[in-house]
Amino acid sequence: MDMTSGWYMYSFFGNTDMEIGLNDDGISTYCNWNAKYTNITGVDVAEAMMKIGTNPAFCAVAPDGFVAGAADGKFVAGVSGICDENSIKEAWGDDYAATKLPTYTVAGQQLQMSSYAGYKLVGVNSYSPNAAWAAEFADYMTNEKNQTLRFTMRGQGPSNKNASASGDVAQSKAIQALQQQAEFSSLQRVGGTYWDVATAFGKAMIEGNPTGKELQVLLNEMVLGITGEETTGDPEGAEPVEETTEEAAGEVTEETTEEVAEEATEETTEEAVEEAAEEKVEESAEEENKENAENSAQEEKQDKSAEEENKENAENSEEKVESSKEENEEKSTEEEKTDKTTTEEKTKENTEEKTDENTKEDNGTNSKEDGAKDTKHKNEGPAGVNEKEEETIDGTIITFEGLGKAATIVESIGG
Repeated sequence: MDMTSGWYMYSFFGNTDMEIGLNDDGISTYCNWNAKYTNITGVDVAEAMMKIGTNPAFCAVAPDGFVAGAADGKFVAGVSGICDENSIKEAWGDDYAATKLPTYTVAGQQLQMSSYAGYKLVGVNSYSPNAAWAAEFADYMTNEKNQTLRFTMRGQGPSNKNASASGDVAQSKAIQALQQQAEFSSLQRVGGTYWDVATAFGKAMIEGNPTGKELQVLLNEMVLGITGEETTGDPEGAEPVEETTEEAAGEVTEETTEEVAEEATEETTEEAVEEAAEEKVEESAEEENKENAENSAQEEKQDKSAEEENKENAENSEEKVESSKEENEEKSTEEEKTDKTTTEEKTKENTEEKTDENTKEDNGTNSKEDGAKDTKHKNEGPAGVNEKEEETIDGTIITFEGLGKAATIVESIGG
């Protein structure tokens, strides 16, 4: 079923107590398919259409799509015009059948679908410069022979009475279905503004209302497009009262809103001030705690640093004391060594002085005696007796002089 076509979309609205038709001017259209006050409202129909249109078992296709689907076995039933009868008969053969439109569920009840009943009128304009030829053409199109041929080729019911009386026409399943549907049909009386707007609304229904607008809003927009008048779907007589009420309510609402807003603002301001004060106190306390924690950490760090410094000083002091002790010991040892060296040097000097003195004395004595005793020494003493002999014992120089074993021994001062 092509739900996007105004021909088929009318099926959902036509049998309700809502209305559509031509105004007295024969051009513009009136429509209340957005009504809220009828037994079945516009929203009820829109909800039913959307439920059908989004059902996976339903397919919204144009008549030629239905014929193709019937031929390849995709469709087993459909809503189409009588002009497709021959193609459907060819596709389904003896299984082909036709009947009136079905019912559908709306507002919790089953409602018979409606349809447009119409005809094609061929008229002759009396002011035509070729009026005679135009009348001849009209007779040609409506004579019995051509109307019978039209039925045979396209399955459409003939407008010629003689052709309609044919038995073949009476046996047509499609024409029989039209006769059944006739009591639920209405003449197609709408202006040109209807078709495009109906197509847009039907498309929105089969797509599940992709815009997300309220259905009442979509219906109001559709009616505005058809009639050129903006309506809300409320009863016509109630609209002025509703507007007045709305204005009064608007004023009251504005005043009340302002008062409530002022009170709410004052309360909100007080609460905000209190909350801000509390937050400030909490922030101050938090900052103070943070500062105390930082100070504690700093003091702890300083204590730790002082402890490490004291420890380091203690270690340095111990090292310094130890070093001083070692230096004193080294100094003491050096002084002792120096004193000993000095003493030894002095002793050596004294010893050398005494030795020199004794040597001088001995030499003097020997010189005196040498002249008198020279001959005696040579005759009596062994060779080398008068020679001076020196030995060193424990750092002390001992000189041996004189005769035989007689000797002068000079001991060191230190003994």
